[in-house]
Amino acid sequence: MKTDAGVVSAHIQRILPLLKRDATEGISRPYLSVNWAGDCYDNILFGWDAHHVALRLASAGEPEWLRFMTENFVDQQDAQSGFIPAYFSVDDGIVTAASDVYMPFLAQGVLTYAGVSGDTSWPKSILANLSLYLQYYEEHQQDKSGLFFWKYCWSGGVDNDLAISFFPNSSLCPPNINSLVYLEYRAMAKLCSMLQEVSKAAEYQRKADSLRDAINNILWMEEYACYAPYNRKSGKVSFSLDVGANKGEFAFLSWTNLMPLYAAIAPLERGMRTIEEYLLSPMHFFAEWGIRSASKSSEYYNNAVWGNPPRFDCPERLTNSNWQGPVWVLVNYFMFRALINYGYASEAEDAMHNLHKALACDITKNGMMHENYDAETGEPLYAEHFGSWNVLADLMPSELSTGRSILDITICKP
Repeated sequence: MKTDAGVVSAHIQRILPLLKRDATEGISRPYLSVNWAGDCYDNILFGWDAHHVALRLASAGEPEWLRFMTENFVDQQDAQSGFIPAYFSVDDGIVTAASDVYMPFLAQGVLTYAGVSGDTSWPKSILANLSLYLQYYEEHQQDKSGLFFWKYCWSGGVDNDLAISFFPNSSLCPPNINSLVYLEYRAMAKLCSMLQEVSKAAEYQRKADSLRDAINNILWMEEYACYAPYNRKSGKVSFSLDVGANKGEFAFLSWTNLMPLYAAIAPLERGMRTIEEYLLSPMHFFAEWGIRSASKSSEYYNNAVWGNPPRFDCPERLTNSNWQGPVWVLVNYFMFRALINYGYASEAEDAMHNLHKALACDITKNGMMHENYDAETGEPLYAEHFGSWNVLADLMPSELSTGRSILDITICKP
């Protein structure tokens, strides 16, 4: 009898080759699709989806996909501003006017490629592009506090995340973008050191240390033992509705608030407090079918197919994927790594089993994985034949047993 993990692994091994696509007129190199059967998303190349599929392939000895993915996006870079789009058409390479900037994973991908392949000549050739892309973040998305903000309420690919989408564009500096930019700075410092660019390495390490300190000094809420978004207008840090005692207390508490644990930014004691208070709590994130994408104690928590629309600017985003409660494999992989970072291996194993149970049920019943799952029932919700970052799910057992991860080169335990 196959275990849940065995069912998941066999399915992922089967679909991985089906996510690979040949170059097109719009994309000069092979690329990685989100879906494996030509469903929704098939005509768009999404950066953070491609990054995580490429990570999975790199872990299997195919680091060249990290190079292909990076080059496809760098081909789209604006030579003046450094802007690289988060997504673009695979048919004609056209970037839509509303495209957000590429998520902060690019330098981490290049560093991982170098670490797995041993090739430093290509990373050296692309270092200036990476520097220019990070300069775009600094010039266009950095607050005077030193923290970074998303431009749009769907930024970072998290379409209706509770932590930002109920607020005006560019108004909040949430923990997830800052944790990821921190990891980009560290990756750049390591790359520059690897390439014997000593002064550049020192400068990026200084930026990483400064951002880490800002995250810990500004985004940490001692009274709640958790990180939260910084409101650029009010100067306050909160995930609550200001409506009185015990009302709206966890309204905007999202998995994105926990990303400093994934990036190992939180000091050990803080990380353990947050994990025990929130991540492992059934009233917040820990569910029978995996880690929820939003706190169950939020007034806005739901497991609808599309969820609540953002309050500002773009109610049409109601028809996009829901991050206000459902189980997502990427969220679970990030939080699985966070648990391991802070010494919770047994709890990480429990979280893995819960996720694999949901995925195995879907694969056995429907022959596929979906994009997300109802956290209370395990039922699939949206996007059939989903590959994308779901392919990270079969890395979890080996990471638990060996203590090694494809992420080790970019993330250091606290």
